[in-house]
Amino acid sequence: MALLNLMRFVVLQQKSDNLNNFKNVVKIWREIYLDPLSELLEDSQAVFKKKKSEIEHEMSPHDEPQLSFSVGEEETLEVSKFEKLQSIDLTLTGFEMIGSLLDRLIELLKLKNCY
Repeated sequence: MALLNLMRFVVLQQKSDNLNNFKNVVKIWREIYLDPLSELLEDSQAVFKKKKSEIEHEMSPHDEPQLSFSVGEEETLEVSKFEKLQSIDLTLTGFEMIGSLLDRLIELLKLKNCY
């Protein structure tokens, strides 16, 4: 998110008399960062939404399941269904924030005719 904010700041500070050079910079941004980030966000959101749906539908609302997972060979604390859903929701919110920043950056680039 910090890099997206920095890019947004650079776009806002860009003067209209130097747009040809800036268009080349934006082309590199798109190839290296913006386009891959956009695709990754879409894919990641789809995966987490699918996982959320699976967790919501795998047990009845009256069940309080205990999910556990391991890191390496160590067993971690058990995580309830509610906690797992809460974690997924927080992750999806983070993705939405990044997506919003990305959308605003692209809008600014389009306004400057650089995208």
